[in-house]
Amino acid sequence: MATKGQKQVIRTEKEKYEIIKPVLENFKSQTQVSKETGINVGLIFQ
Repeated sequence: MATKGQKQVIRTEKEKYEIIKPVLENFKSQTQVSKETGINVGLIFQ
């Protein structure tokens, strides 16, 4: 949920796949992807 003053980002299935693709192919860790995208680590594979 977005906090006060932030917009909630709604991503398409393709955008979501592009975010987790490096993790699935073992190029990056979940933590690296989380830091780059600003997404919580727990939400990456939810």
